Amino acid sequence: MNLALFVAGFRVGARLGLAIALLVVTWLALVPGPPVPFDAWDKLNHVAAFVVLSMLGDYAAPGLAWRKPVFGYLLLYGILLELLQSLTGYRYPELWDVFADAIGIAGFIAIRPLINHFALFRALHSRKDEVPEQQQAGAEGCQEDSRGQGA
Repeated sequence: MNLALFVAGFRVGARLGLAIALLVVTWLALVPGPPVPFDAWDKLNHVAAFVVLSMLGDYAAPGLAWRKPVFGYLLLYGILLELLQSLTGYRYPELWDVFADAIGIAGFIAIRPLINHFALFRALHSRKDEVPEQQQAGAEGCQEDSRGQGA
């Protein structure tokens, strides 16, 4: 199987997975639940959900590397969920939930270099075929001539 074809299919799958995961997490955050002041399992669910959302967001758009805003958008999404919970009348917002969301995002950022040791995941972040022509022309203009001097 052609690696480029696989990578393209994986990106489409990550985008679809991200959309589905966002819908499911939103639904779970807004359905009635028992009021518990601090539940460790709830916080672990937040961490796990945001690790998965971060991974899907990272691989769904290869141009948005970890330095780009995808992780900030996910944190804003977590804050939005807490604000929406305050409007339901049967759920309440918790700062600890936002903190757990941030830990999940940071957790993915921390393990991302380990994941990228695998060639497949490095290929998913590779954008060599998508380099703009201006950058290619600039790189060619900086090549050294036969005397070792810049062109």
